[in-house]
Amino acid sequence: MRNALTESAVVETLKEIKRIKSEPVDPKALWNAKAKYVGDFVLALEQPQTIARYALSIKLNDLPQDFYSTYLEKINAVTAEDVNRVANKYFKTENARIVVVGKGSEVLENLEKTGIPIKYFDPYANPTEKPNYAIEMPKDMDANKVLNAYIEAIGGKTRLDEVNSVYMTAEAELQPGVMMNLEMKKTTKNQSLQEVTAMGQSIMKSVVDGESGYVVMQGQKSDMSGDDLKKSIAETSPFPEVNYLNGGVALEKIEDVDGEKAYKIKVDDETSVFYSMNSGLKIKEEKSSPMGTQSSFYTDYKEVAGIKFPFKIGQTFGPRKMDFLVKEVKVNEGVTDTDFD
Repeated sequence: MRNALTESAVVETLKEIKRIKSEPVDPKALWNAKAKYVGDFVLALEQPQTIARYALSIKLNDLPQDFYSTYLEKINAVTAEDVNRVANKYFKTENARIVVVGKGSEVLENLEKTGIPIKYFDPYANPTEKPNYAIEMPKDMDANKVLNAYIEAIGGKTRLDEVNSVYMTAEAELQPGVMMNLEMKKTTKNQSLQEVTAMGQSIMKSVVDGESGYVVMQGQKSDMSGDDLKKSIAETSPFPEVNYLNGGVALEKIEDVDGEKAYKIKVDDETSVFYSMNSGLKIKEEKSSPMGTQSSFYTDYKEVAGIKFPFKIGQTFGPRKMDFLVKEVKVNEGVTDTDFD
């Protein structure tokens, strides 16, 4: 779930465990549970290997010979009192361990309010001390200084002013032997194209031509409008940081990004960008939505036409992370107005 709901999820989980120990289970819920067990059991019997597996289970687990022949009878005989009795025997909330894996800076404060004892572990499950997320901000630092440091780190404003368009292709392994390809084009005329393909099929395509835009997913086209169009146009610039200098963004704090301290710039309510305190380079971008937070990680910067571009872009899709390796970057070539029709 989203980070903001972590504390609520923990509290509700414990609440439900306590409730099943103290309240009779709802008759309809019990009936539905039985129906699922019965249905799964009957369907499984249609497969010959299931019979062999049941016979092996009886032997290995020292079960009664009639365990499976009386299985449905025993399932249907379970009562609400049985559920309550077994829940009290096995559900020991005082011995429970709830494992929370996520962004500590966003979940810890609310988790501490629950009063539940909290222990901390590093990425390798070794016990560690409570992390300190309050990294002191250097005096007189502001958003524009962070952005200017980034612009200087990738080549300088003079170089960026010479750029009219950027063309990029990248690929990632979707599964063994199956590649996902990314093509992206951006211009200084508020034009952008981004398309993801796999096995010769377009998975997602978004196009902005400066005034309007559309998205195509699974063959279904939908036009952009309102705030969605406005945000998409704002992201068409090859280097949006140049536009950020005009205001509207804020330096929030310093966070740890994979062991590297970074300035967090809040672009809007959905978007935050992180810039390395050490190199000045952009190393992460977060976009939040009702579906959760999607993160992009930028590493392996290389110079093209005097400007540094990330040649490895990590993208998170829910719990999964996929690394796009950039194959080609072109500056001021490979892009025409017809690309954005």
